[in-house]
Order: sequence, then C-alpha cells, then structure tokens
Amino acid sequence: MLPGVVGCNVAWGLVDAAMYIIGSMFDRSRKARLLESIQKSATDDDALLIVGQELDPSLEPFTTQTDRRHLYQAVLTRLRNIAPERTHLNKADIYGAIATFGLVFLSTIPTVVPFLIITDRFMALRVSDLLLLSVLFLVGYHLGRALRTNPWILGSVVFLVGLVLVAIVIVLGG
Repeated sequence: MLPGVVGCNVAWGLVDAAMYIIGSMFDRSRKARLLESIQKSATDDDALLIVGQELDPSLEPFTTQTDRRHLYQAVLTRLRNIAPERTHLNKADIYGAIATFGLVFLSTIPTVVPFLIITDRFMALRVSDLLLLSVLFLVGYHLGRALRTNPWILGSVVFLVGLVLVAIVIVLGG
C-alpha cells in the first residue's frame, strides 16, 4: 500500500507542477493579447478604454477619474513602444513548478508516516486521516489570521469540511 500512496503523491505533485506551468504561460499570453489589443486600437480613446477596463477594478477605490485618466494616458504611451513577446517556457516557470511539486509532495508526508510505523493498515489509515485533519485545522487557523477573521472559527470550519470529506471517502470504501 505504501508504494501506491507515495506514487499517488508523486503523480499529484507532477500534475500540480504541470498546471502551474500552464497557468503561468496562460497568464503571460493573456497579457500579450491585451497589449496587442491596445496597440491595434483604432483610436487612443479605444485604447484608454481597454487600459481602464483592466486597471479600474484595482485603482478605482483609491483614485479619482481624473487621476486614473492621466495614469492611463502614461501607461498607454509606454505600451505603444513595447513589442509583445511570444509566450514560452522560462526559468521562473520551471522553478515555480519544482516548488509546487515539492510543496504538494511534502504536504503529503503526514499521510505516509503512519504507514511506516503502524503495522495495522486500518489503524494506520485512520491515524493518517487524523493527522491530515489536524493539518487542515492548522492551515485554516493560519488562513484565518492572515484574513483577519476569527482563526478558531475558520480552522474549525476547514477541519469540519475535511471531516465530512473523510466520512464520504469511508462510506465509499476508502
């Protein structure tokens, strides 16, 4: 069973690493398409509208319409002279994928440890579930602190969602 668990962890790490690369490349491609649409605009007003659609959600709460108009004009002047790049795999993508794989694989170590030290597979599985539920609580707790909400409540909610998922897996034969 242990080789299957480790193999599954490696497989999910590889899938997440690949998805990281695809997501990064897609984001750069979206920015290149945005740049091309700005540069191909018939008029400066059309180009400013595109810039505004992209930046307004972030800047509107903090700036006036006049401030944004001046900023967008400066952005447009800068963007007119930039050549859009082809999207390709780069070092940052590779490093990000390696980090993603490492995080996914390392985060699954609590799943494996009980199987190394407990000979009864059923007991090892339940101890593994308990360890992972504890990790979920800790993640929810720290997320709650980062979100400036009650960490005990968020940690408990994440724990309970995990508990429900474990119960579903058990009912389905896991």
